[in-house]
Amino acid sequence: MIPKTFTNNTSEIIGNNQRIIKKILDICYTRKIPYHSLGNEISGEARDLAKFYVRIAQSLKNNSQSFPSFCDLEVNTPAISEWFEIIRELFDKHGEILLVAGGEPTVTLLGDGKGGRNQELALAFQIESAGNINASFLSAGTDGQDGPCDVSGAWSGAQDSNVNLNGEARSFLESSDSYNYFKKHAPHRHIRTGLTFTNVMDIHLLYIKAH
Repeated sequence: MIPKTFTNNTSEIIGNNQRIIKKILDICYTRKIPYHSLGNEISGEARDLAKFYVRIAQSLKNNSQSFPSFCDLEVNTPAISEWFEIIRELFDKHGEILLVAGGEPTVTLLGDGKGGRNQELALAFQIESAGNINASFLSAGTDGQDGPCDVSGAWSGAQDSNVNLNGEARSFLESSDSYNYFKKHAPHRHIRTGLTFTNVMDIHLLYIKAH
């Protein structure tokens, strides 16, 4: 059956993930922050995406001349040949860069803890980076709610010396309890926006600094 066409009806998209990313990039331009967008189709297992972002940061920090490998990860990202040389040139020139991406990761529940995909991704990034890179990562949902939680996501600072808290962080991750990890150890890293009454997927921000 062919859908009926209404000639007196018009539709307009007033918000989407691409527009959110563009707004962030506009702010970066105004504030003279070197930036690059990885697009808005990032997806995959949250823990694998954490490794994806950490490997990018490590490769830039180590001044590696080869592309980092992601073939072992369950992620959907733009082909590395399309963007890695660009961000390496920007990083080498300015000594810092902000990578902006959009999409929605998934989470395989391993325990009965409390959390959401954005907090899980931020906690996994913190563990994977293990304080070895000068980078910060934020993951947040545009609807203002991450899973069943009263937060939209969280951010991680990999430069923390107590990043793993003697393995306690990994214990929270293995229990799918990222919300309570941040609540207990880093409540200031929860992102609280309140409900936005819209949903245009998630936003990822990865800031990498040379020194």
